[in-house]
Amino acid sequence: MLQENPAIFLRDFGADGTLGGQPVRGLFSGAHSVAPVGGPGMVMAKLSFWLSDALVPDPVVGLQLVLPVQAHARAGTYKVEVALPDGTGFTLLELSEVRA
Repeated sequence: MLQENPAIFLRDFGADGTLGGQPVRGLFSGAHSVAPVGGPGMVMAKLSFWLSDALVPDPVVGLQLVLPVQAHARAGTYKVEVALPDGTGFTLLELSEVRA
């Protein structure tokens, strides 16, 4: 069985930011999906950030994740809505965009 080291993947492809004012590195996703609403449907963005459990404060829901411009094309401020530990040492944070 092939065992991958997520730390290497995060080093190469992760984005730096702050979560509740503390530095973090993880993977940001701004995936989109289409919900079958009306004729053409409604496009929804599912914003998420995947990071090591060790970097997730308790409680995390309600905290802000800030991605600076140099860290990611989707730079901005996001609010943590849900935290989903995946059982492998990582947590997926579902986010909403904080508009200025």
